[in-house]
Amino acid sequence: MTRRQRRRKPHQVHPSRKCFSHFSRRLGERVEPSLDAKVIWDGIIDAIERGDNLYVSFIARLNKKGRRLWRVGGGPCAYTFFIVYDHELNCPVTVLDTSKTAGCHPDLSGKSITLEDHI
Repeated sequence: MTRRQRRRKPHQVHPSRKCFSHFSRRLGERVEPSLDAKVIWDGIIDAIERGDNLYVSFIARLNKKGRRLWRVGGGPCAYTFFIVYDHELNCPVTVLDTSKTAGCHPDLSGKSITLEDHI
């Protein structure tokens, strides 16, 4: 048995798989249950990587570790909603309720962002 095989923990799930599970659940709860979460997930990642401002729009930096707030609209989805995207993991983390606010880290401004102002 090699060192790598000994170090690997069995049943360890990659963080992006956990993120997708959470993202798809929140998409169904907060936007529309009938949406294909995988298509939207892939479309968001692709649009952010390409800098496609027709499908995603950058709103704010939420913390210093790579979490950013994005508005999603158009593309494979006819709805407008907000996501938190983790740029270190390179994936969406959650879908936010548009009637709520998103808080920035105190080192950035500490102010809340009203999502309805960015629809």
